[in-house]
Amino acid sequence: MNIEKVEKLFKKTIEFDSKSQLLHKLGDSMDARSLDKIITQLVKENKIIVNDDHSLTWIDIRGNKKMMKLWKSAVPFNSIV
Repeated sequence: MNIEKVEKLFKKTIEFDSKSQLLHKLGDSMDARSLDKIITQLVKENKIIVNDDHSLTWIDIRGNKKMMKLWKSAVPFNSIV
């Protein structure tokens, strides 16, 4: 299924500079309209965020070893302030 392919790519890469970069990485297997629907679904599921600069970031850490490692090494916000 296409959504699973997008999720797998996000888990591997974590962030894309733009939707067109993501679409390019997916190759010919997906069109822009389908990707828009998948992005909308992933945002609703709190798995990705669309940043102010229109980049896309994977935020769902469940089952993602790379993100779990980053999360564990992150500095708590309250220790910065």
